[in-house]
Amino acid sequence: MKKHSGYSLIELSVALVVLGIIIVLIWRFVGFNMQYALSNSQRDLLRSADAAVTGFALSHSRLPCPDTDGDGSEDCGGSAAVGRLPVVSIGLAQANAGLIRYGVYRNASGTAVGDADLATAKDRIPMLATTGTPLAGYDFYNAQSNGIDLCAGLRTAARSAASTSVLYAATPEGNINVAYALAVAGRADADQAGGLLDDTNAVSGAGFEAPSRVTDGGYDDRVVAVGFDRLMRRLGCNGALAAAVHAHANAATMAEITRQAMLDYKIQLDLQEKLAEANKWAAAAAIAIAAAGAAAGAAEVAEGLAESLVTNGAEAEVEALAVIAEAAALVGVGLAAAEEVPAENAYKDAQANVAEFLNQAFVARSQCLATQIRANANAADAAGTWTSGGAASILCVVE
Repeated sequence: MKKHSGYSLIELSVALVVLGIIIVLIWRFVGFNMQYALSNSQRDLLRSADAAVTGFALSHSRLPCPDTDGDGSEDCGGSAAVGRLPVVSIGLAQANAGLIRYGVYRNASGTAVGDADLATAKDRIPMLATTGTPLAGYDFYNAQSNGIDLCAGLRTAARSAASTSVLYAATPEGNINVAYALAVAGRADADQAGGLLDDTNAVSGAGFEAPSRVTDGGYDDRVVAVGFDRLMRRLGCNGALAAAVHAHANAATMAEITRQAMLDYKIQLDLQEKLAEANKWAAAAAIAIAAAGAAAGAAEVAEGLAESLVTNGAEAEVEALAVIAEAAALVGVGLAAAEEVPAENAYKDAQANVAEFLNQAFVARSQCLATQIRANANAADAAGTWTSGGAASILCVVE
């Protein structure tokens, strides 16, 4: 019987099954590697975009406006909050970066203090100025926009009520407003909605999916959403706001109060000098009045003596009363003279106090100090958050 060489049908079937398993494994391995590579590419692209947006904020004291016409440059003419990432404006020359969906929190207000349009540079810091005689407090602005004003806008945004009319990230716990958000699409239309971006990322509104959402068969986007507190930490806002808005402003206010106290004290010293002078003149007047009384008493004694002689002693009582009045007047002269010395000394002491106060130049020194501290408060506001604002070079030297 003749034998045939080659594979049997069973062997061929087994080989095909093994080959099929190998092909599936290879396909899955390649697909996993491609997905992993895509995920890394998305992550790297978002990391670069995130750093570029923060760098733009550092150099422009605001966040970039979105690119709404696809030319790569920001479009700030309107109030659009969502568009493409303005890669040209932020200096990001990276492939596919212009396809990133970008959104920025824009919540404008009619007042600078309440404004939270983070894509607009605006002087938002009200510095409390206390000056004048008498003291008067009022808000003033330095008419300059810098990083600290962006910090103020972030703080206002963080305090605002949650709203879906401004930029937000959709989380399972609820919608959360954020400073800015970036979304890069996956390689497929995972949600089968007709575009590469999925779910909330594909909607024309102000929403983005939460960065924590995991990719699955119906979602393959990557999102970065930076909250207000997180951006404030990046910019170093907390220390700068505390110094410029509270510490420096409060110190300037206290300096002005001290200056006013020095002026008030000078007025009190002047009043003491005037009172002492008045007392001195009152003592002199008392001596004069007492002397006049003594002279009048002497006249009355003489008149009483004359009447007594004429009446042969019938008016002796009148003479006695006149003598008593004369004695009382002489006592008054002595008392008035005794009061004149302390009044004179008090007047000299008051003059010395005024002279010492003027020689120490307390008013001028307090005024100079208040001016310098206030200038330093302005410098702190002007310094922003990341530049070194020098203190005003005012020397309180009083001749």
